[in-house]
Amino acid sequence: MVSKCIGCNHRQLLLKILLFSFFISPLTAWAATQSLGINLAGLHDWNTELPFVDVFRLSRVWVSQQDGKPWGKGPPVQVDNRGWITRLAPGTWAESCILNIREGRYPHGLYTLLYQGKGKIEIANIKGPVVRTPGKIEFSLTGKEGIVWIRIKATDPEDYIRNIRVLMPGYGKPPTTDILRPGFLSRWQGMRAIRFIEFMAVNNATRQHWQDRVTVDDATWTIQGAPIEIAIAICNRIGASPWFCIPHLADDDYVRRFARLVKEQLDPELNIYLEYSNETWNPMFRQTRYCREQGMKMGLARDETRAGLRFAALRSVQIFHIWEQVLGSHKQLIRVMAGQAANPKVSEEKLQYQSAWKSCDALAVAPYITLNVSTHSKPPLQEVRQWSLAELLQMTSTRLLEKSIRWMQQSRIIADRYQVRLIAYEGGQHLLGFQGAENDDQLTSLLLAANRAPEMEQIYRRYLDQWRSISNNGLFCLWLSVERWSKWGAWGLLEFFDQEGRQSPKFRAVQPRFVLRDPPVRTAPVINEHTP
Repeated sequence: MVSKCIGCNHRQLLLKILLFSFFISPLTAWAATQSLGINLAGLHDWNTELPFVDVFRLSRVWVSQQDGKPWGKGPPVQVDNRGWITRLAPGTWAESCILNIREGRYPHGLYTLLYQGKGKIEIANIKGPVVRTPGKIEFSLTGKEGIVWIRIKATDPEDYIRNIRVLMPGYGKPPTTDILRPGFLSRWQGMRAIRFIEFMAVNNATRQHWQDRVTVDDATWTIQGAPIEIAIAICNRIGASPWFCIPHLADDDYVRRFARLVKEQLDPELNIYLEYSNETWNPMFRQTRYCREQGMKMGLARDETRAGLRFAALRSVQIFHIWEQVLGSHKQLIRVMAGQAANPKVSEEKLQYQSAWKSCDALAVAPYITLNVSTHSKPPLQEVRQWSLAELLQMTSTRLLEKSIRWMQQSRIIADRYQVRLIAYEGGQHLLGFQGAENDDQLTSLLLAANRAPEMEQIYRRYLDQWRSISNNGLFCLWLSVERWSKWGAWGLLEFFDQEGRQSPKFRAVQPRFVLRDPPVRTAPVINEHTP
């Protein structure tokens, strides 16, 4: 009787699989078995992902200039609480750069600058005609301009220039009110989660009170990262769960209001990954130093490292409880305690302290394929720079990958011990020169060549297959979405917004695991913002 039921269930399951395979593409079926997420790149004037139709959101902080003085040596700029210039002294002006992408890898064509107020705006470094009408300036870019500068040469203090928007070609007639670029959204359609640590500038953040947060109406989002509303909108449109990292200084009111905003605006069908700050074990970050200071003040341990880990665990649990109160339960939450892949003691210390594991759902680690090269590393710079590309790829596919797999296995043991799932907050290749080695051109060329080599695709495939097996298909948030490669690392899966996925071995390795064929982007209300 039992075997007969099993057979019936088996036949029903087989029929479902066949029907499923008939009506959807092979890529969709593959994606259904994967748990991949992505860390979005940070917002800067040199950002090459270009997530927004309005490129002024990626503008640099205002630079003050004065006649007869060196560049950038003008008096302090007077701005309102949203960053718009309210007054200029005689003989001074202010400027901000956009599209600081020297290769010209940004959309070419007619841009539309919209603004409110009275004054004089100049567009520097462009050669074509400029068409001006009240509240609007139109200009064309060809990719040969270099850095594009927006200059405010005069402004009326009674009606100062504000709410500047610079819309990409195709979005100015009529002016769009939807700030998210469709190509950006469709690129990551199918990802299970979007982590916003860089996109929302959480590392080393100074935000403490709710009134300190960045808003949709702020002049630029390169100072404090994107507003919470924008992150929510991205996840709603893509259908991916957000992974929010709470700034380390945020008080309880900030945490509570954050949770309320998410409850009000996020699709209730989406889960929420919730983490306190980022890498609170890593002393290169202010948040780690803060945790250690607070842990020592509270007498959590005699050793500052352990005291910091214990404080981070306590604060994590406090934040989890606040969100649970706001949401009414923790059903929608995946409460994340982040550890260190290379040091299981960090993970264990945070999970076990005051039974923090009972209040969380997942241990998150970053099992990078790591080769950090300096004059004092093993192997040292002097040796590595002489390797052939084949030698580096062989090392990456064997010893480096094997080390990463051991980290995964060690982390799985800890996660099982404390009855939480294992997920990855970051991961990918970590071939990097540091402590001066980043200035060695021969080393940089070698590391970048490895990232571009076809063999890197198979390395990534093996890497992710191992993760899937060891973690029981735990979520893996890749580092990083789109960012130009340089001596500081080849972090992006892609380098430019318009790069075809097939041009990057890393992207080729992960794309079939998350991308649906011709995926539809969800429709959603546009972000409210000033529209001249």
